[in-house]
Amino acid sequence: FIPESLIVSDYLDETNSQNRLQPIDPYLKAKHRVLIDRFSGVITAYFKIMRGDPKQGVEDLNKSLKPYEEALTNIFFGGSKPAMIDYMIWPWFERLRFLSDGNFEFNSDGNFPKLAAWINGMEANEAVQRVKVPAELAKEFLKDYSQGKPQYDFD
Repeated sequence: FIPESLIVSDYLDETNSQNRLQPIDPYLKAKHRVLIDRFSGVITAYFKIMRGDPKQGVEDLNKSLKPYEEALTNIFFGGSKPAMIDYMIWPWFERLRFLSDGNFEFNSDGNFPKLAAWINGMEANEAVQRVKVPAELAKEFLKDYSQGKPQYDFD
């Protein structure tokens, strides 16, 4: 048994050499890993908007997203196609649209044009489309979660 999705993903990537998601270059792999590890700031701000202090959460989220805007130098963090980092942080970007009740509208100030283009690229990605949670289910779950009573089973 191997816990933790990132560790499982690393294991699968290393044992499936014909379709690697991690960069071969150790330095680039380390840079991606730092971005993944520091993504907790985005997650904390996300939940602050949902269940705590929306005003401070919006400020924190915009601040936490800035390094990702700056790090994005191609269509994807992985270059011309998604890499492990793209798939690891994607679910949180997919959920950003549900924060409008907390007064957060992604890129409303135009400060994240590269991330906005990245979101469009990820939404067009075949793997992302295959596992996408229907918006109605995600919205229902997040509404219940924000009220402190999440429902994990859906029909």
